[in-house]
Amino acid sequence: MTNLLVTGKKKVAGFSPFGAPSRNNGLGPFKYLYGEGVNLSKAKDLKGLDALILWGGEDISPSLYKESRWLNSGPSEPSKRDLFEWYLLQEAVRLKLPIIGICRGAQLACAFVGGKLVQHCDYHNTGHNISTYDNHMMRVTSAHHQMMYPYDVKHELLAWSQYPQSQQYLPAVEPHNIKLKNREVKEPEVVWFNEINCMAVQCHPEWHDTNDRFNNWLFDQIDFFCSVKEKTE
Repeated sequence: MTNLLVTGKKKVAGFSPFGAPSRNNGLGPFKYLYGEGVNLSKAKDLKGLDALILWGGEDISPSLYKESRWLNSGPSEPSKRDLFEWYLLQEAVRLKLPIIGICRGAQLACAFVGGKLVQHCDYHNTGHNISTYDNHMMRVTSAHHQMMYPYDVKHELLAWSQYPQSQQYLPAVEPHNIKLKNREVKEPEVVWFNEINCMAVQCHPEWHDTNDRFNNWLFDQIDFFCSVKEKTE
């Protein structure tokens, strides 16, 4: 794995202050990739940054993916955080910055590219096993009750739950906003959205040790996919 800190100048990642971990001054495990973090609570200018990180937190408004509120999901109208982080996504895309979305950040990125969310799902609040496209099996931690549904937009599924964790992701009565034609659809854990240069991670790498197996794998994916993106532009 390439440590981006030793490939040249120190890299700088901007992060939304909402949900940011206290560890490593808001960077969490991504301190390994980016030597310095910038809290974007006041600075709305992303110029000069090398990446944008969006962390987890409360539900996003279903209006952002053109749906009405279902059951006990998020607020009908976008929150201040929704609007602020949507703006950050727009700026990061304009500047062609790599984006890392964690949990809520991944869901927001999915909505941003035109995907949907499962507005409420059960039992994604414990550790569970995942499989990856390159034939790894690992254990991750999650705590969310919404989930990316990227299957209607262009994406690359990099990791998924080994076994269905959510009763309402493959439910007896489907949420009205998701029409699951294929009951074998995989529950996404890590998705690459090439259109916006985004690694969308449903689980929580900040709850893992920086050098654990999943984070080492994730760092490799960010390094590889962002490098490929840079070479094709």
